Amino acid sequence: MCCGSGAMLAELIKAVKARYGYDDIDRLGSVATGFDIDPLAVAFAKTTWVMALADEISSAAGPVTIPVYHADSLFTFTPVSPSLPMLGDSDTINITLDGETVELPSDLVQPEYRELFDRLIDWAYDEAQRYGGMPPTSDDARATLDTASVASHVILSAELREATAEALLALALRMKELADAGRNGIWAFILRNTYRPGLLAGQFNGLISNPPWLAMSALADNPYREMLSRRAALYGIQPSGQSFLHLELGTTHLLHAVDRYLKPGATVACLVPGTILNGTHHEQFRQRGYVNCDRPVSFSVTDVWQVKSGTFKYPGAAIIGKKEDLPLVEENSIIAGAVAREDEVQSFDFYVRNIGEARTAWILESGGMPASASGGEEVSRQGADIMPRSAVCIEILNDNGQEYRVDTPQPGSDWSFTVKQAKELKGERCPGYVAPQFIHRIAQSENLLPFVFGPHRAPVSIPACRDADGVWQIYESVDIRRMGFTRTARRFTEIDNKLAKIGNRTLAYRIDFRRKLSIQNFGDEGFIVLSGRGASISARLVCRSQRRLS
Repeated sequence: MCCGSGAMLAELIKAVKARYGYDDIDRLGSVATGFDIDPLAVAFAKTTWVMALADEISSAAGPVTIPVYHADSLFTFTPVSPSLPMLGDSDTINITLDGETVELPSDLVQPEYRELFDRLIDWAYDEAQRYGGMPPTSDDARATLDTASVASHVILSAELREATAEALLALALRMKELADAGRNGIWAFILRNTYRPGLLAGQFNGLISNPPWLAMSALADNPYREMLSRRAALYGIQPSGQSFLHLELGTTHLLHAVDRYLKPGATVACLVPGTILNGTHHEQFRQRGYVNCDRPVSFSVTDVWQVKSGTFKYPGAAIIGKKEDLPLVEENSIIAGAVAREDEVQSFDFYVRNIGEARTAWILESGGMPASASGGEEVSRQGADIMPRSAVCIEILNDNGQEYRVDTPQPGSDWSFTVKQAKELKGERCPGYVAPQFIHRIAQSENLLPFVFGPHRAPVSIPACRDADGVWQIYESVDIRRMGFTRTARRFTEIDNKLAKIGNRTLAYRIDFRRKLSIQNFGDEGFIVLSGRGASISARLVCRSQRRLS
């Protein structure tokens, strides 16, 4: 599927040769089948396939068919059909040949009738090429169908035989009309390629795919866009809200391929956009909306890989899994994460993070540090969002007891500069009590000196503290109350209530947005503080050419 230039086909053929020792074209020619909607990609893939099997083709005893087809594996829009039904959804497929429609029984476009289908198309084409001869009759069509059925070792039911005979006659007559008018050319070729995906349903034990990475918003207003939207809704992965227009084609291709082409137990490896990890428009896929939907897909993701930065134009990822009955949708079936680099696949721990109430993210990390698809040892990290200043910046009025009495810094006080540029909750005061483990010192731009942190750092109170292992733990007010710090919990609750009035989430959510606080770790080797804005002027600048500071 989505074979592109054929590189994946060639690599698969090489792997099969090495593992199983196949050396004849009959077996090697059937190990992989490719589809692509781009005719240029099909031409490249066919060339690559021939190059990979050049020796075996030279030794072939008979004709060789290249199993690479110019077809839409999503099966939504074709040169002869405005849309094709999902398996079991319709009894017929409408085929339009130069403006005239022929109804083909959908049961005929099934894997068990693959050879029969090709024989019938060949007969219709041969009849069309008999210039000046009598047009085929109903008896001709039935006789041909019976002969082809015997040769293909299939038995048609009486109902399917009658429907197929009528469709075959109509198809042959229409193709003859086009041939007599000099317009028959490639209809047989188009029919064989167009319906090849249907003839291969449920036939594969593995899928390797690189489907198009394209959002619905990038598609023109055409039938394909409408069909894509309906298909995504059918599989339960259609984005909601503002993400609706960012419905993505790759994951729809993936689920459709698992649904239509794979046998139970088949293995899947599919390249998808890197936004699969945390994009809002992929939330339904991460939540496995395809399990409980109008057309459930028995697909279980077992591995998630990040792809080395620069491999593709945009960040990429790989979804690896199996076609199998799923556990409960609430359970996490993903067991491994990795980053695919140029010369190795490096394992990482896999986690699902909740980002608020309606969104999740797939996280790859090791030892508390996020995976870097770029291959570097260090990952640049943004500082935590210790805001809003009026809520988190404090003055300690009394440090006696288990909970200190605090208030928002007021004009003229030592720490008043920490809130002078406050935007949210500007002018608000948040007096109360805070347990000392929730009080920390921050390095703020207002009291930084060049190349050194000043000794006087402003106190802040946040619902977070490091545990015995030095790992940040974020707490909601209810958790703090259970620790016995009732007045501390009350103050954080009051702050959350104020934030709710301006439409923001809780303070605990804000300070660890995108895990900026959780992964904050200052090593012994030092660190570099970079300005948050590219337009800002550095306080000190090293000019290497002149070896001076300015």
